Amino acid sequence: RKGEADLGAVLAGAAEACRPLLLARGHRLEAEGPARPVRLHADQARLTQALTNLLANACKYTPPGGSIRASALAE
Repeated sequence: RKGEADLGAVLAGAAEACRPLLLARGHRLEAEGPARPVRLHADQARLTQALTNLLANACKYTPPGGSIRASALAE
């Protein structure tokens, strides 16, 4: 379902979805979003799901108490 998607909202949604896993493993997430709104023509739910999967994998393979960094920037 393509439509207008916001890159910052995608990152924020994925970080929120992974919060329980981050807390359970004692991870610190550094999430850096774009400085200005970045609009995409895409399926925001699917992009959020894909980024959530990447963050969940990072949680699984990062030792407890570790740091995870995610950034979504426009260049």
